[in-house]
Amino acid sequence: MGLNREASPPPPAVVPWLRAHALGLACVAVGLIAVAVASVLYFGGGGDAPRIPDVRLTMPFLVVALGLAVAAVVRREGAWALPLAGIGLAACAMVLGWAVVVGVIAGITAVIILVLSWLM
Repeated sequence: MGLNREASPPPPAVVPWLRAHALGLACVAVGLIAVAVASVLYFGGGGDAPRIPDVRLTMPFLVVALGLAVAAVVRREGAWALPLAGIGLAACAMVLGWAVVVGVIAGITAVIILVLSWLM
């Protein structure tokens, strides 16, 4: 990179990439919204115990993410990670409550095993 501006390469174009991968990015956005909605449903509510998110609320996000992913593949956008990430996030939103419950149980079990290993 010299001081001559004509000799330097042009800056990377972000807007054409965004247009070329619009459906994949929309799929990721739907997945992120699904996780946010499931998190609010799980951790919100103000009760003593969290509620498992209802499948009737999280399933439409997965269906929309699958539709956007199929459209991105048909459109041949090329960035396979974007539709896969969107589908993965939307699928994780469906089982977020169960994953948190299993994680808490696994964490408590690990602490009990650790305490027992110290005592014996």
